[in-house]
Amino acid sequence: METVITALAIALGCLAFWSVGIALAGALWWRPLADRFPAGPWPDPETGVQMRWQAVRIGRARYGGAMDAVLADEGLYLRMGALFFVGHPPIMIPWTAMGAPQPVRFGGVEIPIEGDSRLLLDGKLAGLVPDALLLARTVGDLPVDDLPVDDLPVAPDARTVVHRTGSGRA
Repeated sequence: METVITALAIALGCLAFWSVGIALAGALWWRPLADRFPAGPWPDPETGVQMRWQAVRIGRARYGGAMDAVLADEGLYLRMGALFFVGHPPIMIPWTAMGAPQPVRFGGVEIPIEGDSRLLLDGKLAGLVPDALLLARTVGDLPVDDLPVDDLPVAPDARTVVHRTGSGRA
């Protein structure tokens, strides 16, 4: 009986520690972006280039494989997966609020965001966002059909899904 109580206490302690970490990351790094760039309604599946299980770092908070992303005409939508959504409302960062992407180690890309924030992107998201940003700046909006989704290398993480859809324009 004591072993069961000890195991439950350890499990509850780990859950509490994890919850505090998620809440702290949300309050310190995610929430300031969400306040500046609220997403509104999440784009429907026919909009933009949609990706699941993406790795993003905001400030010191690393969301490895916990992020859904949509590259749409107006900007980059980000939202947390089901286990992390508390304290992390969806955000939409307009292309106009992003600075010049800088390559970082291991194939990632760091993008400054107006207001002294930075995104560190990995995987397929790191391969597409710089192209999307360049297209949005040169064309005026983002023609998602011109993004080189098919030219990206296969992600080592088998959970990564890229779903290419129309631009959402009528």
